[in-house]
Amino acid sequence: MTAKFGGRTPVRLYFLDNSSKMFLVESTMTSLDVIKMVLHKIDVKDVENSCRYFGLYESTDGVSVGGCIELDARVSDVVQKWKEENNSKLVFMIRLFFPSISGFQHKDVVAHRLGAPKLSLTQKSYIEAAEVMDSQLLHLQYNQAVYNIITGQYPTTPDQAIEFGVYHFLYKFGSFDETRHVVGFLSNRIVEFLPYVHLRKSDLVEWETKLLEAVQASPKGFDPQRRYVETVMLRLASSYGTVSFRATQVQFSGFPGSVLLSVHRQGINIVEKGKNRSILKSFHIRDCKSWGYKPNALFSIEAKMESDAEFHTTFEFTTHEGDRICHLLTDYAMAFVKEAELEQTRCEELGISTDGINLEGLSIAAPNISPPLVPSLSTPKAKMKTKPTKAASAASHRAATKIQALWRGFNLRWQWLMEDAAIIIQMVVRGFLARCLVSDMLEELYANGELELMDDYM
Repeated sequence: MTAKFGGRTPVRLYFLDNSSKMFLVESTMTSLDVIKMVLHKIDVKDVENSCRYFGLYESTDGVSVGGCIELDARVSDVVQKWKEENNSKLVFMIRLFFPSISGFQHKDVVAHRLGAPKLSLTQKSYIEAAEVMDSQLLHLQYNQAVYNIITGQYPTTPDQAIEFGVYHFLYKFGSFDETRHVVGFLSNRIVEFLPYVHLRKSDLVEWETKLLEAVQASPKGFDPQRRYVETVMLRLASSYGTVSFRATQVQFSGFPGSVLLSVHRQGINIVEKGKNRSILKSFHIRDCKSWGYKPNALFSIEAKMESDAEFHTTFEFTTHEGDRICHLLTDYAMAFVKEAELEQTRCEELGISTDGINLEGLSIAAPNISPPLVPSLSTPKAKMKTKPTKAASAASHRAATKIQALWRGFNLRWQWLMEDAAIIIQMVVRGFLARCLVSDMLEELYANGELELMDDYM
């Protein structure tokens, strides 16, 4: 097959709107290379800063979506492992949820345009005032939001389900047409508009009737795609961007033994199973000192029980997906550093003060790798002759924050470098040992008369 395409492998990528595109992939191309190729193909504007927030997910049965393949994994190697008769496929999805790939203007830019401090803008005010800067990113957000709602990953009430169904219907078919949009128009396709968890408990005709009545009564003059994404971000904020993993626990006596661990850009939640998925406990990433896992057995996290707690406590959960949880948390931590740097660059270009910029992100990124904290630069009160002014205190706080940010960023990058170096050393040593083993085997075969050398090699 590859010979027909000049050594390249044809790979069909699937999207969450049931569309697909065929790409010719070089044998050396990694998952990240293919992601960049996809984003360029669909005309995403800032590919370099967006690409690491997406992923290629492997579906081995062609129905359920599994884990994300590593960004440095060769796509051709993954595809060639599949048997020709199976239904395996690769699905293109959002991997890390950050506002920078929402398609909307950045919050700091909106605040500058409105002449208001960024921290004074509520999420609702920001979303409503933000302009769409990249329609393709917004469309990818829309597709993923629809997928997460109809599959039940984002729990909804029946009324919310109808509301989202209305927006999706209007996006698909336009304004209500009483001559065409009658009961039976959707039929079994109603599963594309409403969550299956609601549909399975009652008659499909009843749900289609409710949906069409709501579509007919809906106001006009708004963009249903944008409204869908906005509503998910605002009304389903506790679910938006979360990825949930099954686990069991015994440390929290008041919690059920079987729970979900939901990872998101601000940390990890312990969530009750069931259609409501209420949050039992949240660990903000800034309160997490470290995390780890035992393959196919355990996930552990060292975190503060409460934000104002003095000590960290280790919590353990039994799960087969500890590696995925750890990698996702680590990738979010890395992305926070990048997001802070990009925001600082934008503010400098706009002439906005960078004092206190994105402090949440900077303070969040560091604890994942347990860096030493920078000592406070302020003088002890007992040695102070005069009380510092508010301006001096603020300047001291900004300086300390800046130093901490620089140190944490350096320490994080240093640990990445050490990890890469360890991988290279391991690769060289393993290669050397393997060659020694093969050489010994060949010598033994030759000594036993089981291997003969051709004349050319004599």
